[in-house]
Amino acid sequence: MVYDEKYSHGIEKLAIEAKIEKLEEYVTLGTNLLLDIHKTNRKLKQHDLIIIAYYKKFLEQLDGLVLLIQHRSKSAATVTLRSVFESFLGLEYILSEDSKIKQRALSYYLGFAKEEIDVAEEVLSFSSTSPETTEKFFEIIEIHKDDLNDPIFTEVIEEWNTVKGIMNADHVNPAWYSLFYGPKNLKELSKELDVLFIYEHFYSAFSIEAHGFTALRSTHHTEMDLDFLKLRSEEELETHIHFGTRFFKILTLKITEYFSPEDLKLYSRQVSE
Repeated sequence: MVYDEKYSHGIEKLAIEAKIEKLEEYVTLGTNLLLDIHKTNRKLKQHDLIIIAYYKKFLEQLDGLVLLIQHRSKSAATVTLRSVFESFLGLEYILSEDSKIKQRALSYYLGFAKEEIDVAEEVLSFSSTSPETTEKFFEIIEIHKDDLNDPIFTEVIEEWNTVKGIMNADHVNPAWYSLFYGPKNLKELSKELDVLFIYEHFYSAFSIEAHGFTALRSTHHTEMDLDFLKLRSEEELETHIHFGTRFFKILTLKITEYFSPEDLKLYSRQVSE
């Protein structure tokens, strides 16, 4: 009986390792897809470049998730999975309606640029800022302002200013996906993309971990003693593997369909293996 249990546990462990290895292979597959897009699409438009950059960021986060899963770093993996989910939502939203892809991609860049400009201006307001840092952040501001002067951003900037004015909150920027009557928050965004279950049952738990509210779970104390759990988890982190794999498959097929529809069957087969 003991032998059977050990044998069964060994089989399960091998199965989990195979899933982790497959997820790592998927990151490589996504990277190769980016290279193929670059080789075959020489005349990419501004909004196309934004989508590619967003997908690359998603792959970077997914790669980090794989590394943390391999090392059984449950806390850090959970925080990273939260970021992976947010990137999944954003990119899925951009690609979910063909007629709005350009508008949403430009809205994403505008939101990103506004946040970076705000941070840069905040840093520059400090009198102790070094000359090197000052130069760096002035450059960030100039690059974004120069980009936003392009006429293709006129519509989204007007919409941003309208939504910002309605909010009547000087220090709070509207979520980029809320422009043009989009979802007001991540919960609404999740609902629109039919992943509200993940948001309600998992994202909240991810956020609790991200904000450090689970600290007491890593200790066990009595009146006489205090024990600390190991930094590395004994769990296999199957939930993290499942969602990382699921998000990758959905986004990669969407990216392929948008940039290289002729390769959709090929990538569909590769992500289903």
